[in-house]
Formats: sequence, structure tokens, C-alpha cells
Amino acid sequence: MKGDFSRIRFNPRKHYTSVLQQQGRVALDADGNEQCSIIEYIRETETTDIVGPVGGPVGDEGFAITINRNTIQIGAGRYYVDGILCENEALLDYTQQPYLLDPSPTDAELLADLTSGLITSIQVYLEVSKRLVTSRDDICLREPALGQADTTVRVQTVWRVLARAGSAVKPVNRFTSAAGARLAADAATAALLLPKPTTNCCDMTWPLPPAPIGTLGAQTGGGSGDCSCQPVPAAGYLGIENQLYRVEIQESGDETTATFKCSRENGSVVVGITGVSGKAVYVDSLGPDANLGFASGQWVEISDDTDQFGQTPGPGTLYQIDKVIPERLTLQMTETVAQVDTTRNPRARRWDQFGASAVSAGVPLAANTWLPLENGIQIRFTPGNYLTGDYWLIPARAASGEIDWPPCGDGPLQRPPIRPRVLRAPLACITWDTAVKQISVKDCRTVFYPLTELTPPAVPTALHVTAINWPQDDVTTFDWLLKNGLQVTLDGTAPSLQYLSAANFTVTFEVALPILSTSERLAIAGSALVPQALKDSVASATALIPNSVKVAASTTSVFTAVAKGSALNIAKEFVNFQQREVAVFRVEVLLDGEFSTAGSTITWTPFASYTNQVLAVTLLDLLLFIGATEEAFSRVRVKLAGRSLFSGAGANQIYLDGQAFGTPGVRADKVTANVGLQLPSGNSAKASDFESWFYLAPTLSVLSLTIDHPTVQFNVNGTVTDAGTATPAVAPMATITLNYAAPADTTVTVTINGPDSSGVIAPFSPLTIKSGSKTGQFPVTVIGNTGTLTPQVYSIVAQITDISGATKSQSASFSVKGYIRKAPGPRLTTRAKIAKAPTENNG
Repeated sequence: MKGDFSRIRFNPRKHYTSVLQQQGRVALDADGNEQCSIIEYIRETETTDIVGPVGGPVGDEGFAITINRNTIQIGAGRYYVDGILCENEALLDYTQQPYLLDPSPTDAELLADLTSGLITSIQVYLEVSKRLVTSRDDICLREPALGQADTTVRVQTVWRVLARAGSAVKPVNRFTSAAGARLAADAATAALLLPKPTTNCCDMTWPLPPAPIGTLGAQTGGGSGDCSCQPVPAAGYLGIENQLYRVEIQESGDETTATFKCSRENGSVVVGITGVSGKAVYVDSLGPDANLGFASGQWVEISDDTDQFGQTPGPGTLYQIDKVIPERLTLQMTETVAQVDTTRNPRARRWDQFGASAVSAGVPLAANTWLPLENGIQIRFTPGNYLTGDYWLIPARAASGEIDWPPCGDGPLQRPPIRPRVLRAPLACITWDTAVKQISVKDCRTVFYPLTELTPPAVPTALHVTAINWPQDDVTTFDWLLKNGLQVTLDGTAPSLQYLSAANFTVTFEVALPILSTSERLAIAGSALVPQALKDSVASATALIPNSVKVAASTTSVFTAVAKGSALNIAKEFVNFQQREVAVFRVEVLLDGEFSTAGSTITWTPFASYTNQVLAVTLLDLLLFIGATEEAFSRVRVKLAGRSLFSGAGANQIYLDGQAFGTPGVRADKVTANVGLQLPSGNSAKASDFESWFYLAPTLSVLSLTIDHPTVQFNVNGTVTDAGTATPAVAPMATITLNYAAPADTTVTVTINGPDSSGVIAPFSPLTIKSGSKTGQFPVTVIGNTGTLTPQVYSIVAQITDISGATKSQSASFSVKGYIRKAPGPRLTTRAKIAKAPTENNG
């Protein structure tokens, strides 16, 4: 940590537990700092022994990962990583993290790749480190009573949540933006920091740095204040002040490519940047004095928060000072300086390397060679690998003329670097569930019980819902319901049939009834979908539906909903359809059904035991159709009462723990957001209710089939015209209209019946009506002559086969009039052909 310290001497291998003051002795900053390090080490070690490597406290485990539309969200709470406490105070979006700037790729890009099939998973993990916070980062560390004097510094826990592609199906290249280009340039470093994909998405591993790690040795061997000078015979440390030298790796690599920089003040001389113009860098201070200031020939590292908190943290850029202009608080550089973002805390940090070998990339390592630092200090690197940020601290003392190396005489001359500690812990694995067409989030966190709850309360044995066969918070059709019913699968034996009823397995239809104009109601009342027999008998059919709703036919409306006391719950809603606002009433209809069980599955089937099932089905389908005309599909709610739905008897009787927690998702259209359910259900309760819902569209039917030119004639010249005319030519088109906009792509089969149809009218291919559309068109192509002047009538049939196997069709007549070709006469001579006037019977 780059603070103004005399030395850092905490060593856990000495097993110190406290620092004690003695009377009349000198108190050093190193003593108090060592006491803090001892306490921190003991606390984190104890926490790891209790919690484990990672974990969150039960009931307040933080950093839960959820998806809200195309955003990854981070839950509030606490989580420990290797004994370090990480706290998130409130729900946070991925891109709003204070210690993650300009993430690339973004969470929205990753989720888009996931749903489109470019990647198979997204791994989300927590990254934890510590940093030194000075008064430059937190103004509250200055003391106003002492003229804003600089005081103490703080150690801060820095956490951030990172997301990456777990594995890719196709290559994804995001290195087109500036941020992406930077990631590409840092790919070698990033490979050391990011987890490697594994078979288990939650099993994230991080590789160790490449071995072997290089080492540094230090000694005194005479010299001067200019690093360009050659070593002289040993003469000890020649500086006149005590210093804490810092040698830090600037660019990663092995001994042939890595570079370093050095500072006699532990890199603590830093000032804020207020602006940049060409070679001029404007700063808010030139340091407290000459020793802690800036001078010509020195190097400064210009960086901002992006370098510290970017996707891949790295060092700033080194520039050499040409001259200092005190009256303008300006550092004039030897080359043009890149512009800085003043909103991201830009700063200039002084480094003290000298000589011809010091360049903007740092100083080459020159392995196995003693390099002069300054004032008689020499350093030597060994072959090996080095990472940006690796550093060594060398205390130098003027009174003794020595350096404290190895520290306190402990260890070998060549020492490995101090490497900034970065910890990581898996949080979640995000995948795309192809079965339900929605995003699934697997929690990878570990939880622990507080010491007072080391023996957690026993979880009662219960039944849990493991699967349902309907699309949660999505749309299906009435014919699907008739064919499949509603199925609930449990993790144990299903309850006995004698204890299943509409009282503890409740299915409620919230029928959508739009308030329509008189003309609209008349159009529905006159629809061909409503059989006249049904219209005539509706009044006597009320026994087939709940008493809370009475249905009666009239000339102005198919039905009239009549409230019967408080039993009828009407909720007013609004839907927006075709640029107009339509008020909708939702009428609750509680529908009885028949139950069956098979092993662990309960099946509810509507209308199974009704005497007149066809009439009941038609009535309910008609009610569903009214709302569908305005795209307000009826909602179906399913509730299983946990306290009255049970299996077994006596001591073995268990109840349904059906509480299922919602999770963000999308419908089958991959666009509309919906609420999914996390299954299996359960909240460690003896009994709890299960609730779910979906939307029910009526059976899709062909409302009409029309042909724009229903009577045509086929002429000798091959043209097709309206019957009775020779011109102009026409191209008959047929239009199929459905009873409402199709909730999904729908196939309509088109056939033709009539005399010799295969030789007169081209055969038809199935027609696909796109989702959201009510109509589709296809050409009726006449390809041959009927051979007669009498119109031949053909029947064109458009048919839909629903999920239950039932067919709905409409037909239209199409007549074709042909011509009679005259039989050939006797062969004529050329002269006769010329004399004879040409005639042709066109019919």
C-alpha cells in the first residue's frame, strides 16, 4: 500500500498477538500499524475457521444474483470471503457498482448472447481486495481545525461482482469498442485473473500465476544519487534521510520483457490533476515541501479510477517531467500527455527512477545483474515471471548507513514479491432453460448458521411441487387445456382421490369481458362461431356454469354478466389495443373438474363428468373469445391449499409445502417479461400454499374464407378473367380470417374439392399465419381449361386442427368457366388458307 510509512514489519510467522508500549520509548507509526495488522490477521483467521472459505449468514446472506429483464441485479446482505466481510447495503444493478467502471461485456450483452444461443452459461463471481484510502480519496480524512491538515489513512475492502461467459457455442468478438480493445491488449494479464470454464458452472477455478515467480535481492554497494552511475565498492547507504524504497513491476512478463519503477517514498507522493493541455499537466498541489514534491527529470504515473476499478485493473501511464512551473501549479512533460477525465479522480504519482534505462515503459529488469538504485543501494532480479503490481519494500536508515534487507535479517537475500491479494468466490450460474424458454439462475453461494444456531431447527417432512405442465405466467389455448388438463407433480405420493376436491385444488378463471360498443357486440353476436342452436338454448344452460354468472342471449350481445351478491368479484382493468383504450371487467368463474392421480402426479380435467360436455365447452370457449377480440386473454389461477392437501395418515401424514418463489423470466416469445417460479417448492414449512397462474386463449378457428374473384373464366390465350369478360386479366386471391389474432405461428391446411380439380386449379400448400395476425392470403391459380362453357364449381376449404385433434374449417365456392376447342377440319392448301377468314370460338 502506497502510504507515507516508515516501514511495514508485520510477519504472521512470528505469532505476535499484541504490541505493547514502554515508558520513555519512542512510538513509531510502524508499531501502531503492526498492531492493526495483528488484529486484522487474527480476526480474518478466526472468521475463516468459523465460516469456512466463503459464506453468508442464514437470513441475511448477501449478493444473491437475480435477473430483471436484461439486467443482472445484486442482492443486499453480507458475505465473507476468506474471512473478509463484504457488505452490500441495497439492491444494486450490475452496471451501478462503485468499484466496477465500464464493464465489458456488459450484463445486457452477456444475457443477449445467452438467450440467442451464442454462449451456454454466464458465471457470476465476487472479487475482493483491499486498498489504501488517503485524504485524496476521502476529504473527511483531513482536519478542518488544523487547516485541512492531512492525517491518517484507511484500509478499505473493495468488492465487485463480475460476470463472464462460462462457455461459448460460437466465437463472440467484442473487441470493437475502445474498452474492448483495451481488454484485448490485456488478454495475457486477464487470463491470470479470470476463472476457467468447468463442467460444473458453479465450480469456478482460477489459475495460479505462471511459475517460477521471479525474486529480488538488495544490498548496499556505494554509488551516488544518479542511477546512471556504475556501482562502486561497498560503502553502505549514502542517503541523508530515512527512506522506504518501493520497487514495483510496471509491465508483466518474464525477465526479458518485464519492467519496473521505483520510489524512495513508497510511492506516496501523489497530487490531483485538474486538467491537461498538450505537454502541460495542471495539478492541485506540488507537494508539501521540496523532498515530497516534484523536480525536472522525475517520472510521474498518470492514472484515474478507471485504472483501479476497470474490468482489468492496471497501471497508469509514465511521463517524464521536463520542468516544474510553480506559479501555475504545472508539470511540463517531455511529451504530449493524453487527455484525462476530471470526473474520475485523475492523479499524478511521483516515481524516482533515473538514467538512460528509464523510459515510459519503465526500467528493464536485466536479470542476474546488480542494478544501481540510488545512494549506494543495488537490486538484482532473478529469471522468472513477474506480474504488474508485484512489489518489494526496502527500508533504508541514514544513522546506520544500512538497508533493512532481508527484513530484520529474516530469510534469504533473494525474496519473492509482495503480491496484492485478490480473492474470488462463485455467486451464481446463469443458463437458458430451453424447456420453458426462460433464464434460470443457479445459486452458487454457501450459507452458514450463526453460532447461536449451530443446530438449526429440523425441517419438517413435507410434500413439494417439483413440476407443472402449464406455462407459468404465459399464454396457452383452450384446446390444449381440454387435451392435457392441469398436472401437478410432487416429490412424494399424491394425495388420495377421496381427499382431492375443488376446495383444496382450486382453479379460477378470471374471464376478461371488454366493454364494447353496440356495433362491436352485434358483430360478435352475429359471429358464425356461435351456433344458432347454442344461442337458442343458452338461457336454459345456466346449470352448466357457476351460479355467480348467468349467461343469456340477446340481439345486442352474446351474454350479459349479472352479479349475484358479493360472490361475483369484478376488477376493472385496461388494455391498450390498436391505439385505443378499452375497459375490461374480469369476472371470476370457479370451475369444478375431475381429478385423477398416477404415482406422484395429480391431474385436473375440466368438464369430464358433465352430461352435455359439448355445450359447456362451447360456452366457456365463447367467454374466452370475447376477451380475445381485444387481446385481453382470460387469466387462470391455480391454488393448492397446503394445510388441507396431504398424503399418508397418522404419524406418516405429511402436508404440502407449496410456497414457490418468483423469479424474473420471459415468455415463449422471448420478449415479454414474466414471473417464473423456482421449483421444487418449499420454504422449510410444515404446510404452505402453492399458487400459479397462466393465460388462456380460446380455441383458434377459421372465421371466414373469401375469394376476391369467385367466378372466373379460362381463355384460349391462357389468361384468367372475371366470368363474362375477356379483359382485364385477374389473379384471384383467397383471404383466411381467424377468430382472433394468433398467439403463435399457426398452420392452416387448404384443400380443393370439385370436378377434375387437379388439372384446373393448382394444388395448395399449407398457409402459415404469423403470430399476432388474424389474416393470411394465398393465390387461387387456374392452370387448365375445364373444357366446357358451363361454369364448374369447386369448393376451397381452409382448416385448422387444434391440439385436441378437433378440426375447424370454413369453405368458399370458386367457379371456373372454360372454352370448347373446335375439332380440326380438312387439311387446306395454302391458297385456301389465305382465302378463308380466320375464326375461333372463344366460348
